[in-house]
Amino acid sequence: MLCSMSRSIDPRRPWKLTTQESRSINDLPRIKILQANVVALKDIRDKAAAEHYEIWDDRLREAQRHLLNEKQRAKMIDSERQLSGKVVDEEVKSALERTEYMSPEQLELIDAILTLPGWSWEAEQQRRINAINKVTMYCGVEEGSLCFRSPAQPRPTISARISAEQPLIQPL
Repeated sequence: MLCSMSRSIDPRRPWKLTTQESRSINDLPRIKILQANVVALKDIRDKAAAEHYEIWDDRLREAQRHLLNEKQRAKMIDSERQLSGKVVDEEVKSALERTEYMSPEQLELIDAILTLPGWSWEAEQQRRINAINKVTMYCGVEEGSLCFRSPAQPRPTISARISAEQPLIQPL
């Protein structure tokens, strides 16, 4: 049991088949059945792989076509926005107003800052002045989360100050 591998190999035993012996083994009925099974299974595998490849290829082509259409549509939308002089789309602005993520002051600030440059120097100066004015107006707005309370929930009130002379708990 504890002998090495080289001691267990019989040097008189042949370890390689001759060409004639190999041909005779391939002619055995059991080997022929196994070879036929291998060929049939490979055909099934290749057919299934081809079908999966076609499905995958069709999906890929459809995704590429959809992406190309989206890029073309995005170019058209960007061109229309540039021609109208607005960078923020009206749909986006109305969606932000409806969801109440941004206050009206924030929306005005975004609209003023993200307006495209004017065609003339005077228009560009006016755009910059408007943006500066909106930023100045926004500086006075108190920031924080937009917490809308219903009228049924009153604001928490601050009670009277507690001095050091008045204990919080009355002794029993």
